[in-house]
Amino acid sequence: MKACVLICRRRKNSGFNLKPSLKTALKINVRQFWLAVGIAIIALLWYLSLMRSPPNIDVADGDKYGHLLAYAGTMWWWAQLWRTWRKRLRLAFLLAMMGVVIEFVQGATGWRTFDVMDMLANGAGVLVGWVLVVTPLGRALQMMEKRVS
Repeated sequence: MKACVLICRRRKNSGFNLKPSLKTALKINVRQFWLAVGIAIIALLWYLSLMRSPPNIDVADGDKYGHLLAYAGTMWWWAQLWRTWRKRLRLAFLLAMMGVVIEFVQGATGWRTFDVMDMLANGAGVLVGWVLVVTPLGRALQMMEKRVS
């Protein structure tokens, strides 16, 4: 509720009204919620990447599809929160590097293996996520926000 106290409407000749604009307060809380979901997505990615027996996709190289989908979804989600080209480029780099780091950590665990092809699938997923965010799907969170407020 700190944000609510900081958001004030000016009244004529009577100072500040500390009652927040409900619409503005909802918008701030929705953004915080989107950020929390994004953090949870990254935490889930780390958990799934390091668990002893990860989910199995029953097709040839199914784990590569899993990597691609996971990183595409993560990039798609976070790129909606940071809408400038420069921030998205940084985000793409950080997610790709996270995929590389995870692979090295997997190799060090003893129960998971290091795989360069997984790194490539992660990077391809980041690219797919970027492409998705420049389509109408890239405004999904924004459209949900409008429905809430």
